[in-house]
Amino acid sequence: MQSLFSDTRVAAFALANDAAPRTGLTALHAAASRGKQAVVRWLIEECGAMSDLEDKEGETSLHKAALNGHLSVVSYLLGPEAKADVHAQDADGWTALHNACSKGYLDIVRYLCESAGAADQLESADQRTIRGVDIKSKGGWTPLST
Repeated sequence: MQSLFSDTRVAAFALANDAAPRTGLTALHAAASRGKQAVVRWLIEECGAMSDLEDKEGETSLHKAALNGHLSVVSYLLGPEAKADVHAQDADGWTALHNACSKGYLDIVRYLCESAGAADQLESADQRTIRGVDIKSKGGWTPLST
């Protein structure tokens, strides 16, 4: 077992993806929430942090960055290194687009729709084709009605 952790890459991966027991937050959630793009990049590229890990509320690091208005982090998380899921829904059915719309972050809304495919058509659970801007949360809210 000791030889397993003598490799610093394994230890870095374990620490980067370890979630706080009470909240489910990882270091990546914290860095994305605070707009620390250099830390986000380091956690993903050097430590192997996984961008789509969910906290206890079902939110990913992308949800956190969009909710707090950090366009550069949102852009990085949706890029080729991190490959975050733009359509990931939290426990309430909200996507990053819902979060950005609810806070009025027009630059993030525009980026998510124009560059990241948040407004693309998807298959819904009942096999209907819907657009990302029409996805309803559990409370019945769409991104445009938040």
